[in-house]
Amino acid sequence: MIYTIQPRAGLSRLELQQIQGLAQACEQDEGLTMKLNWSLLHTRPPNVVNDFLCYDQANLVGYLALYTFDGTPQAEATVMVHPAHRQKHLCRQLLKTASEALAARQIFEILFICEEKSGSGRACLKAIGATYDNSEFKMTLGQPVSPKQVSGLQLRPATVADHPTMAGLDQTCFDVAPQAALEMLENPALTEQRRNFVATLDGRLVGKIQVMLGREEIYIFGFCLLPESRGRGLGRAILTQTLRQLGLERRQPISLEVAVKNMPAFNLYRRCGFEVATTYDYYRYPINLA
Repeated sequence: MIYTIQPRAGLSRLELQQIQGLAQACEQDEGLTMKLNWSLLHTRPPNVVNDFLCYDQANLVGYLALYTFDGTPQAEATVMVHPAHRQKHLCRQLLKTASEALAARQIFEILFICEEKSGSGRACLKAIGATYDNSEFKMTLGQPVSPKQVSGLQLRPATVADHPTMAGLDQTCFDVAPQAALEMLENPALTEQRRNFVATLDGRLVGKIQVMLGREEIYIFGFCLLPESRGRGLGRAILTQTLRQLGLERRQPISLEVAVKNMPAFNLYRRCGFEVATTYDYYRYPINLA
């Protein structure tokens, strides 16, 4: 059996359908909810190779997706191999090709995303020598709670003038380089799917919350408050007001992710009606082409 690996800069409709079919086969095999960031896959830049497809003749049997962010020295990655084609070193072949592409872009570390309950994924990452780094819960909204009101708090759509302050919040709360945060905010490929909101208290900007409108679910991300504004009920007010607005506009599952170690945020989300759907583990892999 001869396998071929085809790097791609941008994905065709047929390739997206093939990736979806492969994901479904992997999910059914182990009961998974794979993290593939479909909004990003549908808006891949046409001049950057981020996707690596492994074929057995015309059948897609392996896939590795890279997610890179300007200003960060690493790439996130998801890899999957069809259950009928495992233990044939396809993971290693995909990784080798992707590593060469990243090294050419001066990126020398990969952060692999692996669902905690994926035995095959953990075995693959152990075999290549990746080391565990951290974990996140994926939480999905169950029964929403009533919006909380706080005097003087206003939630409004962000404007371009808010972007520098939002980037500063990303640096303070998530340790994201301001330039990388600005480039993500101003990425034209994501404009249609994304909504950015800022929260002000008595006219002063104190937090932000961002929403990605996916094809199958709504994703909340980038939700944070200034450290001095926490512990006053503002987070719950901002989140519940956002959920109410989204519920009025669309009928889709609403999800978010939170670090397993971030218990204050986890408890807030539980109080707002979110429930744990699964856990994603992250593994570091240094690229060494020697």
